[in-house]
Amino acid sequence: MTVNGDSIVRFSGIAESISVNRVDALGKGNCVVNGRTIVEFSGLTGAFAGDLRNFDTVVFAGNTALTEASDYASSNWMFDAWNRTASGMFASSAFDLEGDERTISLSFSTTANASFDLIDVSDEDLEGVNIRFLDADGAVLASGVFGDSLSFADGVVALSVDRDVLVATFTKKTQA
Repeated sequence: MTVNGDSIVRFSGIAESISVNRVDALGKGNCVVNGRTIVEFSGLTGAFAGDLRNFDTVVFAGNTALTEASDYASSNWMFDAWNRTASGMFASSAFDLEGDERTISLSFSTTANASFDLIDVSDEDLEGVNIRFLDADGAVLASGVFGDSLSFADGVVALSVDRDVLVATFTKKTQA
């Protein structure tokens, strides 16, 4: 079987503790996905346990706050903080960033200065990780590598590590 497009599995809601068996982006086997394979946590709070397989991107969106999660490695993390009102991290350190083209993507409002705690990175080596800042529609506004400040028309986005937590900071450009 061939899927021409993206394969997306989304978990959302309040889950004091949710547990699922195997969730595979390629179905039950012999599936080819000609697109991205994405697992998304959208506004999911609580603990998540599951055997995730074959997803190249993990999306953390909205007010997601995963206090615990099963270990999972992917080559892409996406943090979508549009309309985020929750404080604290999106997720614990259970998610690993691995692969040749490791990428962290960010998307949030640029109407005012902002700072977001993203994820525990105490066991991550972020050297050489690609960074992308996206608008609400997914268009890339700026890109670079970890350690770079990403400058674009509205301001500057930077990623840093503070007490083992990956932090995204936006500084709005002042009007002249």
